[in-house]
Amino acid sequence: MRPYFVTVQMALAGLLLLNVVLCADSVWAHWLSAPWLRQIGRYSYSIYLVHFSLLTYLEIMRPLSLPPALCIATGWVASNLVAYVYWRLVERRHAQVRAWAHALRNRNWPVRHATD
Repeated sequence: MRPYFVTVQMALAGLLLLNVVLCADSVWAHWLSAPWLRQIGRYSYSIYLVHFSLLTYLEIMRPLSLPPALCIATGWVASNLVAYVYWRLVERRHAQVRAWAHALRNRNWPVRHATD
């Protein structure tokens, strides 16, 4: 692949992204606002956190008889499942835990004085 071809691809991807951002009524913006894509967007950070470790583990533990394509497909499904569970248990609750911690920190605690 020629280097300029990658540059052209990146420029086209940038223009597409600019179209989505600036034109809220564009076809791409409508397609990207689909409910299933929005759900994936909610736990995408969790996918980022778990996918590399999980894929590395699957590659190391992969039996030699298992085709690499099947290992990649299994890793994709497993990454999404693990990320979704992590999002449900930890990441989604972050705002609630943060509000609870701030309320706890800002609470007026009684001051105890040492008595001799």
